[in-house]
Amino acid sequence: MRKQHGFFSGFLFPSLLAASLLSAPPLVHAQFEQPAKSTHTARKEAEVSVYAGYTRFWPNIGPADNNGATFGLDYSQFFRNWFLTPVIELRGRFAQGADVDMSSWGGGVRLEHAFGKFRPFVDYQFGKGTLDFNFVNLNRQGKPETSNDSFIFSPGVGLDYDITRQFAARVEYRAEYWGFGANQSLRPKALTFGTVYRFHFGRL
Repeated sequence: MRKQHGFFSGFLFPSLLAASLLSAPPLVHAQFEQPAKSTHTARKEAEVSVYAGYTRFWPNIGPADNNGATFGLDYSQFFRNWFLTPVIELRGRFAQGADVDMSSWGGGVRLEHAFGKFRPFVDYQFGKGTLDFNFVNLNRQGKPETSNDSFIFSPGVGLDYDITRQFAARVEYRAEYWGFGANQSLRPKALTFGTVYRFHFGRL
């Protein structure tokens, strides 16, 4: 009995202890890997945002500049491993002045990328605009007209700054192209300072 006890304490017990210690690192490693996998899949998939701001408008007709507002609705779709995020835009804009009032409705596509809290973007919008005259304007036939409609093309650039997870400040600059037929056209410009509120969807 003494020899068996000596064999267990001198050889078998140390061997079992060493085997258990060698098997411990993979278990610890697996425990540390599990949270990393869960955080890797946590991401946002889409955003819906509303936007409103003050717009300074240069109408390209008459000496006076216009003051107005821009408002809109955006849908952003996030794709893994995409450098640029595509956004669908809906926009409304109006600006009043001493010479003319201008309003427009439309939409477009935006591409943006986030660098920390900054989101620079470029976009292209199109839609319908109305030009209302605040003076007596004669057409080619010599008859007075009070308003005129146009299809609009509008490229733009801008920057969002994330204040919180939901709120952001935005500044954007746009060039617009209005055509009224018979080589009559306008090239207004617009600068807008506004606020964005975002609704997040997907795994966050």
